[in-house]
Amino acid sequence: MNVPFALLLVLIWPLMLAIALTHAGTRPVAMHLAPWAAVPALVLGLAFDDSMLHVPGTMLGAVLYFDAGGRVFLLLTATLSLAAGLLARERVKGWGSAHRYTLFLLLATTGALALALAGDALMFFTASTLLGYALYGMMATESTAAVASARAFVVMLVVSDLVVFELLLVLAHEAGGIAFDTLRQALQLVDFPASTFTLLLFGFGLKVGLVGLHLWLAPVFVGAAAPVRPLLLAFVFCAGMLGWLRLLPLGEVHWPDGGALLQGLALVTLLYATLVGMMQAHWRSALAYGVMAMSGLLLWLLGAILIEPGLWRGLFSALHRTLLQSGFSFTVLFLLPGPILDSSSWRRRGIIVLGWLAVLLLVAAPLQVIAALSRLAPETSVRFVWLAAAFSLLPMRCLLFTRTVPATPGTMWTVGGLSLAALLVTLELFTASSWVALGWPSLLLLLVAVLGWLAGEALAKHLPVIPPGDLFLPLERALVALVGSLTRLAGTQLPLLRNKGLASLQRVIERLQWLKFVGRVEIHLGRWPVAMLLLLLLGLTLGGWGSAG
Repeated sequence: MNVPFALLLVLIWPLMLAIALTHAGTRPVAMHLAPWAAVPALVLGLAFDDSMLHVPGTMLGAVLYFDAGGRVFLLLTATLSLAAGLLARERVKGWGSAHRYTLFLLLATTGALALALAGDALMFFTASTLLGYALYGMMATESTAAVASARAFVVMLVVSDLVVFELLLVLAHEAGGIAFDTLRQALQLVDFPASTFTLLLFGFGLKVGLVGLHLWLAPVFVGAAAPVRPLLLAFVFCAGMLGWLRLLPLGEVHWPDGGALLQGLALVTLLYATLVGMMQAHWRSALAYGVMAMSGLLLWLLGAILIEPGLWRGLFSALHRTLLQSGFSFTVLFLLPGPILDSSSWRRRGIIVLGWLAVLLLVAAPLQVIAALSRLAPETSVRFVWLAAAFSLLPMRCLLFTRTVPATPGTMWTVGGLSLAALLVTLELFTASSWVALGWPSLLLLLVAVLGWLAGEALAKHLPVIPPGDLFLPLERALVALVGSLTRLAGTQLPLLRNKGLASLQRVIERLQWLKFVGRVEIHLGRWPVAMLLLLLLGLTLGGWGSAG
């Protein structure tokens, strides 16, 4: 098959199924094929060579671009879309509005795949918007909790899309085109575009959960149903992280100021996510902070590349493989059910094994980058190892939460397949890298993960427990308690204090009046005529007492 035609087929196929869902005659066939809509994309990512296609008849000439980086993201989005489709197939059985839910699923799949293949800014923005609003549609048809989280998601989506659109307009105006290559070349000509970099930080920082812009992550992942969670991860990794990789001229510019700023924000994001994630009361909320911590880890690495551009060529493959492995591992953990309601012993054992395997693979995901950095920049590698160790505190902690979700056979097969994919990526690393480069970092990450697991139990008894959300929730509760205390103080204590104060003031005033009287008497006594008269009276009195005696 012609590769450019295969690129087009990957996007047309789920759209054709979506159109077929709108007609009653073709709807049953489309419902059966919809869960497998991402299979052509998976075949393309595994079997076809790099290619480019200019799509004729589209506005401004859209470009589909399939390169080494896009291949990794296409494999990630295709696998996660396939997992979402298989989980949705079980969920929509006997559901009256199943075709509507499946329609949103197909649109989300199209958007996710188009993000990986987008070769220009307009195509990328369109795909991101399609994926985001399709996810909102899937969540809006779920339970009340999902609808509430959908509102938080759509607010983030609107704000981030406005900022990203403004960013793309600025870049396109300066570059004179919308292709990613043209935009990167325009950025190379500027020493350090502070305003453009700020828009980049805000627009894509909202999507990846940069600190201060992350408040939507935990509520959305907690409220979303199982079929939505893999596509939410695809949104974070593709609409967010891929945007950084496509727009930043990595390896071609030296921006020490921008790199230092990005590293500082990434470090705060990583440490903040680790701390607050340990205090979460819901396991998916803690995992959402794990996604935030991984974003911080990867953004710190991008900052290092902006400071040392020569690192990019050696880190390109390792960075993309880390994204692929962490995406698979996070999806397994987000879908992992609990054995509480499951009476089958083999499923219970399978859940435990898959859970520990996913945690270990997630902890090992940064080893891809560590192995490359140990050859390129040993000092940067040591710093990155400690950051990866901080990240590894959270994953094993997530296994301690009690889950009450039954393990269906479909969920088990889906989770098992994703675990196998992540395991294959890890095995490829260990066969291609030297054990010397991976030895002590592997032991350190595993040791810190175990310590995080043990410390999590101890800290959970002393740290405040936060419901799905952020530190703003306990701060809000503290503020409400403070306002209540002030209200009670104003209603009961202040009147008593006021009365006591007035009484004390009255006594002081009365005492001051008595002192004034004494003062006037003293003044009169100090005059000579009065003093002589008093002395005369005193002498007569003493003389009378003496004669009487």
